[in-house]
Amino acid sequence: LFVEGPQSLIVPPSIQEANALALNIQVSAGSDDAEEVVSSGAMNLTSTDLELVNEGGITNQLVGMRFLNLTIPQGATITNAYVEFTVATARSGTLNVTVQGQAADSPATFTTTAFNISSRPRTAASVAWNNVPNWTVAGAKQQTPNLSSIIQEIVNRGGWASGNALVVIITGPASTVWREPDSFNAGAAVAPLLHVEYASFTKMQLLVPGETAAPGTGSGKTGTPSAQTAGTPFTVTVNAVDANWN
Repeated sequence: LFVEGPQSLIVPPSIQEANALALNIQVSAGSDDAEEVVSSGAMNLTSTDLELVNEGGITNQLVGMRFLNLTIPQGATITNAYVEFTVATARSGTLNVTVQGQAADSPATFTTTAFNISSRPRTAASVAWNNVPNWTVAGAKQQTPNLSSIIQEIVNRGGWASGNALVVIITGPASTVWREPDSFNAGAAVAPLLHVEYASFTKMQLLVPGETAAPGTGSGKTGTPSAQTAGTPFTVTVNAVDANWN
């Protein structure tokens, strides 16, 4: 970055390093992970596992998971994300499922009302989790593919704010094959976990004498640059900001 004239500004590499942040949020209540029978809409909030996506290889279902208090700024750049499961029971066979999010700013917990997962609006972004690996060891950890496109769509919403909740929904075709991770009801330590890596800011803001930061405004600053004398040093301020100049 350069200021017009002989003065120059060097941005240290440490700024970029400090910009890389990560969250690990587990499902924290029995009503925050749930199963819904596709044919009837019947909800199950008390099971100790979450069959993906066929109950016992017989009943096709949707699975929803809600994660609380995601302290990600609105508009932050999502660089990586996945859900990590703990294997409840070893299962194998060819399985393809689809992962989406709920298209909402801060969705409510699940209820026993019929169709309480499928009735929720979903993100346009989706991730195909094809050829899900065989789960051969109970207690092992298994992760979805990168879900950053889904999380990005949610945090880009106008009503998103740091500390909001987020829902992930998994669907798939009827099949005799499934995977069986633990739910929160099997124990808090083995509940599904959402891992998100993000950049807390998306651009650099340069303020010269006479200018003042104005977070959340169209230009991000107010004032008029004051005249400076060539060859005379002056102070500039550099802020790391998000898409809304915060």
